[in-house]
Amino acid sequence: MASHDKKVAMNTELYNYKRKVIAAILSQDEIVEALNSEEDPSELVYTCVFPYGVIPDTQMDAKCYITVEITMPQVSTVNYFFKDVLLVINVVCHNDLMRTDYGIPRHDYISAKICELLNFSTDLGYGELQLVSNTEGAFSERHSGRTMRFKTSEQAAAAGYCA
Repeated sequence: MASHDKKVAMNTELYNYKRKVIAAILSQDEIVEALNSEEDPSELVYTCVFPYGVIPDTQMDAKCYITVEITMPQVSTVNYFFKDVLLVINVVCHNDLMRTDYGIPRHDYISAKICELLNFSTDLGYGELQLVSNTEGAFSERHSGRTMRFKTSEQAAAAGYCA
């Protein structure tokens, strides 16, 4: 496979993986309900769930957002099929929406549900996802949230299949 073809294939892989992650998140009724949106789950992509790391900063309405970013920081130079994947998910909520009936702040609840869904999952490809960090912070004067980082090594997954 030519170098250009590998890059195109890798970009397609990453986007397809991102779509799987978003579909998995939106398949969870508890997460969709916690986003506090009246939209149909199929309409939430690009309104509350973004396949990139930036949320619109011009939002005047109090909303919650989830952003999904995927990077591949390392690909084997020996075998293209072995690669590390880093999945970064931000859960960002307007401060007016933090209080919930769940007993914890909204961003913590959504983060916990995403973690339950994805941590140690092997359903999305690239081997087993493992949560490596979950940090809290302010994203703006009006928005706070959590950033979760999941990592997988496809080489480790391939080794597991051979065992």
